[in-house]
Amino acid sequence: MIIDILKNAHLYYGLGARFEQGFKYLKETDLAAMTPGKHLIDGDNLFILIKHYNSFPVEECKLENHRKYADIQYVVKGREWFCFAPVEGLKLKESVPENDVYYFDGPCEPITLTGDLFALVLPDDAHMPERAVEDNKSEPIVKAVVKVKLD
Repeated sequence: MIIDILKNAHLYYGLGARFEQGFKYLKETDLAAMTPGKHLIDGDNLFILIKHYNSFPVEECKLENHRKYADIQYVVKGREWFCFAPVEGLKLKESVPENDVYYFDGPCEPITLTGDLFALVLPDDAHMPERAVEDNKSEPIVKAVVKVKLD
């Protein structure tokens, strides 16, 4: 997992053209003005999900990973604890391969996503998004998730 500020996104363009295009989209688009849902950038190769939700207590969150897509997760408004753990050593709990999501049991470490921070997660990274920073204190969130298809 990579955590960095959006103005440093150019440092990750070397990961490939799709990553570069995804980061540029995040930097150049008025994300707060976008409607919730899926917005295609380059078909199924690269798209962005805009989500509006209230953050959840840890009991309602799931530790997950993806195998076909990398995520660039960016909180547009609000703040959330974004938890991370290497997949290695975690116990697979549930698979939903048609949705490219795999759920795990195990511990994870939180970081607060807010301001200009983004999280880049790859297939070896399990992550728990949408978690409230303070238990039992839900906050409204607007989030952009760029889905980058991996070859």
